[in-house]
Amino acid sequence: MVRVLIIEDHEEEAQHVKEAIVRLSDSSTLSYEITIITENFNEEKLSGYDLYFLDINMGLDNNGFEIAKTIQQQNSHACIVFCSNHENLVFESFRLDVMFFVRKSHLDQDIKEALCKFEKVYAKRLQFSEEWIGLDRSKQKVQMEDIIYLESDDNYTIIHLKANDEIRIKMSLKKVMDQLRFEKLILISRSIAVNLLYVTGINGNFIYMGNKQHFTASQRKMSEIKKLILESDD
Repeated sequence: MVRVLIIEDHEEEAQHVKEAIVRLSDSSTLSYEITIITENFNEEKLSGYDLYFLDINMGLDNNGFEIAKTIQQQNSHACIVFCSNHENLVFESFRLDVMFFVRKSHLDQDIKEALCKFEKVYAKRLQFSEEWIGLDRSKQKVQMEDIIYLESDDNYTIIHLKANDEIRIKMSLKKVMDQLRFEKLILISRSIAVNLLYVTGINGNFIYMGNKQHFTASQRKMSEIKKLILESDD
C-alpha cells in the first residue's frame, strides 16, 4: 500500500488531484491510499507517507517550498511532486530535488507521468528493500527503507521505523545486522546502527538523522563512517 498525501489549501483543487490519481492509477499493480490536508500543516501530519502532492502557493504562512524542506528533513527518501498553476516556479522547485512538477493546466497528463516515474522508483527500491525478520515464532515483514536506526537493549534489538513505529525483537544487534545484510545499515557504536538513507549530516562525532535525532559515534568508527557516507552520496 502506497500512502499518498495531498497538501493543498483549497479543498476543490485537492479533490481534483485525488480524482486524477485514482483514475490514472486504476490499472496499476500498486494500491494507493490517499489523504488530503488543507490546513494546519504541522510536522506530525506530514510524516509517514511515501508520495506527496504539494501545492506551492498556499498563503504567506504556508509556503510549499518550506513544507517540502520539512518533509525532506523528516524523510530524505520522500518522493515529492509539486502541483501548481505557477509554471514559472518549475526551475526553482527542482532546486529542492523533488521528483516531479505537475502543471494544474495539464493535470491528467502530468500526474500520469509523475505516477509512472514514482512506480519505477518504488519498484527499484523494492528490489532490495524487502526482508523477513524472525519475531519470536512469527515473521515480521520490514522494508529496509523504512528502518531509521537499530538500537540494542540488553538481549533485544529495537528497530525504529519511520512514522514513529518500532519493532522490539529478541535478538542481539549483531544477529539482526547479520540477518538483514543491508549495506546502508552501519554500526556507529556498540548499541546503535543507522540507515545511511536517513543521515543528513555529521559534525565531529555527531551523526544527524532526518528525524531530527542525533547520535554519538565512536572515535575509531568515524573515518569508516565518513567514507561510507561519501560513497553513499555518489
